[in-house]
Amino acid sequence: MRNRVLTKRKILVGTGLITLSLVLFFVSGIPQDWILNRARNQIQQQNWKSSWSSLKWAELFQSPEAEINFLNLRIARKLGRQEEFSAGIRKLQNQKYDIQRLERELWMFEAQTGNLTRLELQIGELFTEGEDLQEICEALVLGYLQTYRKDKANQILDLWQADFPNDAQPHFLRGRLLEHETSLEPAEEEYRAALKLNPRHDAAAYGLARVMISTQRHQQAIPFYELCANHGLSPQPGFVGVARCYRELDELDRAELYLKRAETVDDQELAIEAWKLVGETESNSRAKLWSEWGQLELARSNNQGAIQYLKKALDQNPYDWRLRYHLGQALIDEGESEEGTQQLELFNETRIALESCDPMMDRIGSNPEDVEARYQVGSVMLNYISPNQGLVWLNSALKYDPDHLPTHRLLADYFSTHIDDHPKYAELSQKHQTAVERLTPKAVEPAVP
Repeated sequence: MRNRVLTKRKILVGTGLITLSLVLFFVSGIPQDWILNRARNQIQQQNWKSSWSSLKWAELFQSPEAEINFLNLRIARKLGRQEEFSAGIRKLQNQKYDIQRLERELWMFEAQTGNLTRLELQIGELFTEGEDLQEICEALVLGYLQTYRKDKANQILDLWQADFPNDAQPHFLRGRLLEHETSLEPAEEEYRAALKLNPRHDAAAYGLARVMISTQRHQQAIPFYELCANHGLSPQPGFVGVARCYRELDELDRAELYLKRAETVDDQELAIEAWKLVGETESNSRAKLWSEWGQLELARSNNQGAIQYLKKALDQNPYDWRLRYHLGQALIDEGESEEGTQQLELFNETRIALESCDPMMDRIGSNPEDVEARYQVGSVMLNYISPNQGLVWLNSALKYDPDHLPTHRLLADYFSTHIDDHPKYAELSQKHQTAVERLTPKAVEPAVP
């Protein structure tokens, strides 16, 4: 009995000491720094859910409000949340936050969306200062990938990997670059290297699964899509990926189960962000779920169901030319020949336009400063594939030749016919129209005898 009492006292004393230690730990302010550092690391590793959780704890333990706001600003930048990012900049300016850090975030936001001018001007000084090097490298690489300046992207990736060999992100981005070039085996190696360094890297897992699908390894791809579903910003991309694998494996009921899970994801806007993080455009992201439903119904020989879903996908992304082929065939099979033929004609028109880009891409690969090739690719992208990609390509042509008349003319026409799409388009239309007038040769009037 006495031993039990002594044991109970020891437990109570031990518990009391642990409690006292925790109180002293929290009162000392140590958790503030620890939690903020944890959040910084999670953000750098693209671990969004954990970083949000850490920042909530940081608020609970009264970490400096401005620093919490800054880390939320960084998350908004990396996720491409423009409105949230702009609001965060204004809030931190009102809090008299370090202006140099805010400028650096602004330059990185611009760079990762394809406007590299200001960040490039500061590269030498920023690299000398040595702050936020991984973030700067990432923003530069994303910008170079968008503007198809793969030579520059590779240079930054080499520096990044040399200085930060334990960072998974440069391996992931190099994998994306290689996959885009259809160098699938090296891309797979890079994605695997990223996952070895960060086993929860959902975008690398998705990329690896996508490469496996390209090489008909659908069964092997499933665990990586599952990993993406478990650790991504939203499970939807992973669920749709698994569904595709089961469809390709002719396990159609299992594919349907995963599509239903994907469809019941609560936050659809978060799902769109998750799609974009694994490499999809926003318009593709909104169509992916309905596109896969359509493919599943085609696999079941249910043309009417497929037509319904494929039309829904094309409403979300009218530029998905491959879907038009499947829709056209399904319509023809259902006796709707006129509409089906129209869809197939649009498919063929886009295919031919894209084929015209192949030699242009080769020219850009050999000479990134080939303005005419960039203009031609931008024109095709603008009209057939993605207006946003087209605008990036056309602006990249103006970066190398600010006075390229055909590019200014095309942009002036595009913005003038899409003024209602964006508040800035009226101003941009006028800007490019002014350039067209300045650059257009004046007709020489005949001399009066």
